[in-house]
Amino acid sequence: MSSITFAGISSARARLARLSAGLHQAASGEVMSRAANKIADQIEAVAKAKTAAHQVTGGASRTVAITVHGGIITLGSIGYLKFHAWWPFRRGMPPFVVKRASLIFARELLNVLGAAADNTEAADLVSEADAADVAKVDKRAAARTKKLGARRV
Repeated sequence: MSSITFAGISSARARLARLSAGLHQAASGEVMSRAANKIADQIEAVAKAKTAAHQVTGGASRTVAITVHGGIITLGSIGYLKFHAWWPFRRGMPPFVVKRASLIFARELLNVLGAAADNTEAADLVSEADAADVAKVDKRAAARTKKLGARRV
Protein backbone atom coordinates (compact mmCIF):
# COMPACT_ATOMS: atom_id res chain seq x y z
CA MET A 1 0.00 0.00 0.00
CA SER A 2 1.45 3.35 -0.98
CA SER A 3 0.60 6.72 0.46
CA ILE A 4 0.60 10.10 -1.20
CA THR A 5 2.09 12.96 0.75
CA PHE A 6 1.64 16.66 0.30
CA ALA A 7 4.04 19.09 1.88
CA GLY A 8 1.36 21.53 3.07
CA ILE A 9 -1.18 19.02 4.39
CA SER A 10 0.13 18.92 7.97
CA SER A 11 0.24 22.72 8.25
CA ALA A 12 -3.26 22.95 6.75
CA ARG A 13 -4.51 20.42 9.31
CA ALA A 14 -2.87 22.39 12.12
CA ARG A 15 -4.49 25.62 10.92
CA LEU A 16 -7.85 23.86 10.69
CA ALA A 17 -7.44 22.50 14.22
CA ARG A 18 -6.58 26.00 15.54
CA LEU A 19 -9.56 27.46 13.70
CA SER A 20 -11.85 24.78 15.08
CA ALA A 21 -10.63 25.35 18.65
CA GLY A 22 -10.97 29.12 18.20
CA LEU A 23 -14.50 28.81 16.87
CA HIS A 24 -15.36 26.59 19.83
CA GLN A 25 -14.06 29.27 22.22
CA ALA A 26 -15.97 31.97 20.36
CA ALA A 27 -19.20 29.96 20.37
CA SER A 28 -18.91 29.05 24.05
CA GLY A 29 -18.64 32.71 25.08
CA GLU A 30 -15.03 32.71 26.24
CA VAL A 31 -14.09 35.39 23.72
CA MET A 32 -17.00 37.61 24.75
CA SER A 33 -16.14 37.17 28.41
CA ARG A 34 -12.47 38.14 27.91
CA ALA A 35 -13.44 41.07 25.69
CA ALA A 36 -16.06 42.25 28.21
CA ASN A 37 -13.45 42.33 30.98
CA LYS A 38 -11.09 44.42 28.83
CA ILE A 39 -13.90 46.74 27.75
CA ALA A 40 -14.96 47.16 31.38
CA ASP A 41 -11.40 48.21 32.23
CA GLN A 42 -11.58 50.86 29.49
CA ILE A 43 -14.95 52.15 30.73
CA GLU A 44 -13.69 52.26 34.29
CA ALA A 45 -10.61 54.21 33.22
CA VAL A 46 -12.77 56.82 31.46
CA ALA A 47 -15.23 57.06 34.36
CA LYS A 48 -12.50 57.35 37.01
CA ALA A 49 -10.62 59.97 34.97
CA LYS A 50 -13.75 62.10 34.66
CA THR A 51 -14.77 61.81 38.31
CA ALA A 52 -11.23 62.34 39.63
CA ALA A 53 -11.59 66.09 39.05
CA HIS A 54 -14.79 66.05 41.12
CA GLN A 55 -13.06 65.95 44.50
CA VAL A 56 -15.15 68.18 46.76
CA THR A 57 -16.19 65.15 48.81
CA GLY A 58 -14.71 62.37 46.71
CA GLY A 59 -18.14 60.75 46.59
CA ALA A 60 -18.45 60.61 42.82
CA SER A 61 -15.20 58.72 42.32
CA ARG A 62 -15.95 56.23 45.08
CA THR A 63 -19.42 55.37 43.76
CA VAL A 64 -18.41 54.47 40.21
CA ALA A 65 -18.88 50.72 40.02
CA ILE A 66 -18.43 48.48 36.99
CA THR A 67 -19.84 44.97 37.00
CA VAL A 68 -19.32 42.37 34.31
CA HIS A 69 -21.61 39.38 34.03
CA GLY A 70 -20.95 37.29 30.94
CA GLY A 71 -20.96 39.79 28.10
CA ILE A 72 -23.01 42.45 29.92
CA ILE A 73 -21.20 45.44 31.39
CA THR A 74 -23.03 47.64 33.89
CA LEU A 75 -21.84 51.07 35.02
CA GLY A 76 -23.26 52.27 38.30
CA SER A 77 -22.74 55.76 39.71
CA ILE A 78 -24.39 58.51 41.72
CA GLY A 79 -27.57 59.70 40.02
CA TYR A 80 -26.64 63.39 39.95
CA LEU A 81 -23.74 62.79 37.55
CA LYS A 82 -26.19 62.61 34.66
CA PHE A 83 -26.92 66.31 35.14
CA HIS A 84 -23.31 67.36 34.46
CA ALA A 85 -22.17 68.06 30.90
CA TRP A 86 -18.68 66.67 31.65
CA TRP A 87 -20.04 63.19 32.43
CA PRO A 88 -19.70 61.23 29.16
CA PHE A 89 -22.15 58.49 30.24
CA ARG A 90 -25.11 60.80 30.92
CA ARG A 91 -26.95 59.58 27.81
CA GLY A 92 -25.60 56.03 27.71
CA MET A 93 -22.38 54.76 26.20
CA PRO A 94 -20.59 57.44 24.20
CA PRO A 95 -19.64 56.62 20.59
CA PHE A 96 -15.89 56.52 21.32
CA VAL A 97 -16.44 53.81 23.94
CA VAL A 98 -18.60 51.78 21.55
CA LYS A 99 -15.95 52.07 18.82
CA ARG A 100 -13.18 51.05 21.20
CA ALA A 101 -15.32 48.14 22.44
CA SER A 102 -15.83 46.87 18.91
CA LEU A 103 -12.08 47.04 18.27
CA ILE A 104 -11.33 45.14 21.48
CA PHE A 105 -13.87 42.45 20.60
CA ALA A 106 -12.50 42.16 17.04
CA ARG A 107 -8.95 41.87 18.38
CA GLU A 108 -9.96 39.15 20.84
CA LEU A 109 -11.83 37.23 18.15
CA LEU A 110 -8.93 37.45 15.71
CA ASN A 111 -6.47 36.36 18.38
CA VAL A 112 -8.50 33.28 19.27
CA LEU A 113 -8.91 32.33 15.61
CA GLY A 114 -5.18 32.55 15.08
CA ALA A 115 -5.47 35.30 12.50
CA ALA A 116 -2.62 37.32 14.00
CA ALA A 117 -0.27 34.32 13.86
CA ASP A 118 -1.09 33.69 10.20
CA ASN A 119 -0.69 37.39 9.32
CA THR A 120 -4.01 37.51 7.48
CA GLU A 121 -5.74 40.57 6.12
CA ALA A 122 -8.04 40.80 9.16
CA ALA A 123 -5.07 41.04 11.51
CA ASP A 124 -3.63 43.79 9.33
CA LEU A 125 -6.93 45.67 9.60
CA VAL A 126 -6.78 45.50 13.40
CA SER A 127 -3.18 46.77 13.30
CA GLU A 128 -4.26 49.66 11.09
CA ALA A 129 -7.08 50.49 13.51
CA ASP A 130 -4.61 50.43 16.41
CA ALA A 131 -2.27 52.75 14.51
CA ALA A 132 -5.16 55.10 13.75
CA ASP A 133 -6.07 55.22 17.45
CA VAL A 134 -2.48 56.02 18.40
CA ALA A 135 -2.30 58.72 15.72
CA LYS A 136 -5.56 60.25 16.96
CA VAL A 137 -4.32 60.35 20.56
CA ASP A 138 -1.02 61.92 19.44
CA LYS A 139 -2.90 64.52 17.38
CA ARG A 140 -5.13 65.43 20.35
CA ALA A 141 -2.12 65.71 22.65
CA ALA A 142 -0.32 67.99 20.18
CA ALA A 143 -3.42 70.18 19.84
CA ARG A 144 -3.78 70.33 23.63
CA THR A 145 -0.15 71.40 24.16
CA LYS A 146 -0.45 73.96 21.38
CA LYS A 147 -3.62 75.33 22.97
CA LEU A 148 -1.98 75.51 26.42
CA GLY A 149 1.09 77.18 24.90
CA ALA A 150 -1.11 79.81 23.23
CA ARG A 151 -2.81 80.59 26.56
CA ARG A 152 0.48 81.18 28.33
CA VAL A 153 1.75 83.70 25.79
